[in-house]
Amino acid sequence: AQARAALLSEAGDDAALTKFYDQIIRDYPEASVLQMDRAFHLLKTGKASVGIQVMRDLLRQRPEDPMMLNALGYTLLDYTEHYQEAFGHIEKAYQMTPDSAPVMDSMGWALFKLGKNDEALVYLQKASNKMRDEEVDLHLGEVLWALNRHDDAIKAWRRGLEASPENKVLQQRIKRATESR
Repeated sequence: AQARAALLSEAGDDAALTKFYDQIIRDYPEASVLQMDRAFHLLKTGKASVGIQVMRDLLRQRPEDPMMLNALGYTLLDYTEHYQEAFGHIEKAYQMTPDSAPVMDSMGWALFKLGKNDEALVYLQKASNKMRDEEVDLHLGEVLWALNRHDDAIKAWRRGLEASPENKVLQQRIKRATESR
């Protein structure tokens, strides 16, 4: 099912992919991985509130799942202004999996959204040291920029762009940063 969904996604057939997810979830309602994939598809296609509701439902079924906690928390950070709720989910995931670089990234991003830049920097630097990921580099750069460490911010964004040269968000962020200097 995941392979077929990937093919439909690569083909850009959002309507067919939505129909496929709806059918496969009816057939296999206990398949939480497919439900999470469906939630991310909903987010991608502009149906954030529905995608978030799917994640909330999954978390009710699996309240101690750090992946679910982190996914919902991070999604709330990106699609809502429910930063304190997001932080609570991410903090719980971090307590369960303190060595997880994705959770460290989410903690740092949540703290940044809450205006706690110095604390955010600690988590994002840890995440950056543990894994190479352009999203971590983007977040790290944003925090460094907010702390007026502009050269370090641009370095972080360029490091992310080296790993993912097609990343439009990083391209635009570097452009804005260099133009504003």
